Amino acid sequence: EGLPVDLRRPGPGGGGEQPQQGPDLVRQPQQGGQDQAAEEGKFNFESVLLTALGRDWELEARQEEKNRQREEEYRNVGITMNGKLRYYQGQLVNIFLDMSQPGKSFYTLDMNPDGVVNVKIIRDENGKIQGAAYMTDAEVKELFGDI
Repeated sequence: EGLPVDLRRPGPGGGGEQPQQGPDLVRQPQQGGQDQAAEEGKFNFESVLLTALGRDWELEARQEEKNRQREEEYRNVGITMNGKLRYYQGQLVNIFLDMSQPGKSFYTLDMNPDGVVNVKIIRDENGKIQGAAYMTDAEVKELFGDI
């Protein structure tokens, strides 16, 4: 398994490799069976790399695509959006939480004080979305205290 991007391209003289000078990074093909956490780690590494190279426009495009994919995954489990408002089973969402590593980090956290339900995304051990569920009052209190 290589880096998420390949900064090398074949050099002159057949077979030698030199650092890439062009404006586009070459994406490595996806490996079958990669879990969501590993893919997210690669995306994070690529983000740091693009920032260091001053390629903000490319980073923005990658982030927009990643967000589009994530929103599509949410739609598949019943989370819909109307503008910037999230809904679950027809109810306006107050807290929307998608944790990447329970208790450590999250993919998405949205809060809307006008919402009436608190919803979390459920992921398997590989980080793949399995569904969505209402958060319990105890979960909300554990994560956010008295809000």
